[in-house]
Amino acid sequence: MCFSWVVRGEVSSVSSIRLCTVGKVEKSVFNFELRDDTGVIRATAYGTTADGIHDKLQNGMIMQLHNFKIKAVNPAFNSTGNEYEIEVDERTFIREVTDCPTVEEKKSLPFTEFHDVQSSTDTGIAINVVGIIKRVGDIKEFQSKSSAKSLKKRDVILMDENKNTCVVTMWNDDAVDWKYVPRDIITITGAGINEFCGFYSVKLYRTSVIIKDAAYAKSVMLKGLLDELMPQL
Repeated sequence: MCFSWVVRGEVSSVSSIRLCTVGKVEKSVFNFELRDDTGVIRATAYGTTADGIHDKLQNGMIMQLHNFKIKAVNPAFNSTGNEYEIEVDERTFIREVTDCPTVEEKKSLPFTEFHDVQSSTDTGIAINVVGIIKRVGDIKEFQSKSSAKSLKKRDVILMDENKNTCVVTMWNDDAVDWKYVPRDIITITGAGINEFCGFYSVKLYRTSVIIKDAAYAKSVMLKGLLDELMPQL
């Protein structure tokens, strides 16, 4: 069911576009997040609408949406803290708003502290993390025992303002396409927690988004502490 409400907010993240199969039809899909002074909500665009608007959306734009669907979130893949999310299709009207001020960050995403990742008791919810890249590991290749397929893996170590660390594990294309370097400050939204033999790490989903130097207060704070926490050699 489509709703006639109007939503207006600042674009705070945009995922890469990907393909998914709906029924027997393959469609483009991507998700983006909007924020205002009340909170953050995720929107997902499908089909020709996704193809048409993906390259036009940029962080910081004020966008207005009309005639969209809403549904309850799946907390395993949605880390906004909102109970609902938006579905955008060819009937949805989307436009950029240029005659209003940018959104002050009165509400932000809920961020998970690194020590809470290590002591997590619930690996079934999506999380957001932000940190300074301390080390980027090399790609490791091996074969899956179950499928005999070749897999690529890369571990990246993030550090917070207390010098606590957290491992982010990437696989295959995410591992190969990694472009960030030590001292970069990155925010990862919509990630998951992986547990293996009592060790907890952050994992990426296809819907996860990585943002360098995001406008969130925690990212800005880390930027101000960068030289103190990780001096340049």
